[in-house]
Amino acid sequence: MPISAIIFGGRRAKTAPLVYQSRDWNHGVFVGSIMGSEKTAAAEGQVGETRRDPMAMIPFCGYHMADYWQHWLDMGNIIPNQPKIFNVNWFRTDENGNFIWPGFGENLRVLEWILKRCFDEADAKETEIGYLPKAEDINLAGLDLDVETLEGLLSVDRDLWKAEVEGIRDFYQQFGDKLPKELAKELADLEARLNA
Repeated sequence: MPISAIIFGGRRAKTAPLVYQSRDWNHGVFVGSIMGSEKTAAAEGQVGETRRDPMAMIPFCGYHMADYWQHWLDMGNIIPNQPKIFNVNWFRTDENGNFIWPGFGENLRVLEWILKRCFDEADAKETEIGYLPKAEDINLAGLDLDVETLEGLLSVDRDLWKAEVEGIRDFYQQFGDKLPKELAKELADLEARLNA
């Protein structure tokens, strides 16, 4: 059965937008490899610190994570119809620490845009991190959320992402020479786009 979309997601208060699409397969593997969530009071470690869990597989991967990523990259050369890869983040917060996006069943509104992207029925704007929805392409009917707030949820803060690049670089260092060169290139390309 063909797969149209792969969706990764983490818990980020400010960095990751509500949803974005990778540029291509290798970039999508990169997006999955940098997945992370900020620690809460219930998690071990400092609150707000990013805990990386690539593709949510750290507890389940029975072999070296860099080999796992290489397998994904290799699959991109084999599968005839590559699924589009997306990242979602339901956890952006306002200045008071409250979640902005209502979540739960309202997440279907974002999934609708994802499906439309898979079938070439929705446009997107290109950003440094990937393709984001235009605010008018997310259905807000009946939702107590205005377009300006949604635009904020779909924004990319270049300074936060520059700091993110440093965090990703530190994370990748633990994989040494086993880190796939394609992922090192994706990181360098992201940094170049942010600095352009």
